[in-house]
Amino acid sequence: MKLPANACVTLRPWLLLLVSLRVWAEPSSTCPKLSANPICPCYNFENGIFLECPGPTKATIQQVLELISTPIQSLSIYDLDKSVTVLSGDFFPTFTKIIQLQISQSNLKILQEDAFSTIKVSLESLGIVSGKLEHIPQKALTGLTVLRSLDLESNEITDLPSYSFYGLHLTKVTIKGNMLQRTSEYAFAGLEGTLTELDLSENKLNFFPMASLRRLEHLRTLRLAWNEIGSIPDDGYSKLQGLTFLDLSSNNFETITSDAFRPLPSLKTLSLYYNGIETIDKEAFVSLQSLESIDLSHNRVVFLDAVTFKANKRLRTIDLSHNHIHYINGAFENLPELRELFLSENNILEVPKDAFTNSAMLTVIYLQQNAIRRIDEEALISLTSLTQLFLSENFIEYFPCNLLNGSTQLLSLSLDGNWIHSLQPGTFQRVNELKELRLQNNRITKIERGVFEPLPNLLELHLHNNLLTRIDSGAFHSLQSLQHINLQGNLLTALGDVFLHESPSLVSIQLDSNGLTSLHNDSLRGQSSVQIMWLGHNKLARLDRALFRDLLLIQR
Repeated sequence: MKLPANACVTLRPWLLLLVSLRVWAEPSSTCPKLSANPICPCYNFENGIFLECPGPTKATIQQVLELISTPIQSLSIYDLDKSVTVLSGDFFPTFTKIIQLQISQSNLKILQEDAFSTIKVSLESLGIVSGKLEHIPQKALTGLTVLRSLDLESNEITDLPSYSFYGLHLTKVTIKGNMLQRTSEYAFAGLEGTLTELDLSENKLNFFPMASLRRLEHLRTLRLAWNEIGSIPDDGYSKLQGLTFLDLSSNNFETITSDAFRPLPSLKTLSLYYNGIETIDKEAFVSLQSLESIDLSHNRVVFLDAVTFKANKRLRTIDLSHNHIHYINGAFENLPELRELFLSENNILEVPKDAFTNSAMLTVIYLQQNAIRRIDEEALISLTSLTQLFLSENFIEYFPCNLLNGSTQLLSLSLDGNWIHSLQPGTFQRVNELKELRLQNNRITKIERGVFEPLPNLLELHLHNNLLTRIDSGAFHSLQSLQHINLQGNLLTALGDVFLHESPSLVSIQLDSNGLTSLHNDSLRGQSSVQIMWLGHNKLARLDRALFRDLLLIQR
C-alpha cells in the first residue's frame, strides 16, 4: 500500500534518529574522542593511528580497541596490570587489526597458542619487552605470516631450542638482555632466507654461536656485546659470508690470533672495545679486506705491529684509544681510505716519520693524553686532508716549525697541556684556514710578532695559563677574523698595541689574573665589536677613560 505523502514526512525524524544512533555505535575510523577513551592517548598520523596505553587493565585495552575500526599502525602497552601473567586469545577483540604491537614492563610469563589469533593477518612487528617469558613462545608465533620483526628484550629466556622461529619470515630478531646460555644448531631454522639482523647482546653466552648462525645466508648485522665470548671458532668450512656488522664489545677476548676472523670475510664494521685484549697477532685481520671501521678501544694492547692493518686498505676509522700502546711506527701508513684515527689515552712516546705515511685522506687524529715528547718534523707531511689534530696533555717541549707544512686544510689544532716554551715564526705558515688554536697550559714565555701572521681565518686563540711576560707590538694585527682571545693567568705586566685596529670580529678579550699595571692607549683602539672583557685580578691602579672610547658594545 502506498502511503500518503504526509505519512512519509512523519516517519523521517525517526529514520534520522535510527541512522544517527547507528553511526554513534559503530567503531571510529580515526582516534576516538577523549571522553570515550581517557586512558590511552591516541594520535592520528598520515600512516595510521598510534595508541599508547600506560598502566591499563585487560578490560581497558579491549574497550579502547572496540572503538577503532581501522588498522592500528602502532599499539604500545606498558605497565600492564601486574595480575595479567598470561596473554590469552580473547585479549584482542575480534576484527582488530594491529600492525606494530609492543607490550613492555609486564608480568607476562605465558603467551597462549591463540594469543595473536585475531591480529595474525596484520601483525608485522611484535615486542614483548621487560616481561617474564622463560621460553620462546613458538606456538603463539605460529601463523604470524606477515611478522617481520620480533623483540623479546629483557625477559628470562635461557636457551633457544631447535626451530624456535620455524614458519616465520622474520628479518629482525632481538633477544637482548635475557639469560641466554644455549643456542641449538637449528635454533634459526626456517629463517635462512630472511633474517638480516640479530641481537643477542647482554646475555650469558660463553661461545660464539657459529653452528646456529652459519646457515643464515642473509645475516648482515650481529650484536653479541656484553656476553662471555673469548674466541671465534673456525672449523675450516663454516662462514658467515654475508655478515657486514659485528659487535663483540664487552666480552672476554684476551688475544686476537692470526686470521681470527677468517669465517667472517665480508665484515665492514667490527667492535671489540671493552674486552681484555693484550695481544693482537700481526695477521689478526688479514682476511678482512672489506673492513671499514674497527673499534679496539678500552683494552690492554701494548704492542701493535707495523703490518697489523696492511691488508685492510678500505679502513676509514680506527679506534685504539684507552690502551697501553707505546710505539706506532708504520702502523697507520699506506691506508688510502683512512679518515679518523683515535689514539688518545695510550702511552705513546713519539710520533715517528712513518706513522701515517701515504694515508692522505686522514682528516682527524686524536693523540691527546699520551706521553709524547717528540714529533718528527715529517710525520704529517703526506696528510694533505687533515682538518683536526689533537695533541693535548702530552710532554711536548718543541713543536717542529715545518710539521704542518703539508696540512693546508687544518681547521683545529690542540696543543694545550704540554711543555712548549716557545713558538717560532713560520710554524703556521701553511695553515691559513686554521680557525681554532689551543695553546693554553704550556710554558710559553713570549709571543713574537709574525708567529700568528699567516692566520687570517683564526676565530679562537687560547693562550691562558702560560708564562707569558711579553707580547710583541702588532703580534695579533693579522688576525682579522679573531673573535675570542684568552690571555688570562699569565705574567703580563703591560699590554701594548697588539690587536688589529678596527677589528670587525673580536667579541671577547680575557686578560684577568695577570700582573698588569698598565695598558697602552692604543691597546683597545677600534675594538667596536668587543662585548666582554676581563681585567680582574691585576694591578691596575688607574685607567684612562679614553682607553675604552671605542668599546661601543661592551656589556661587562
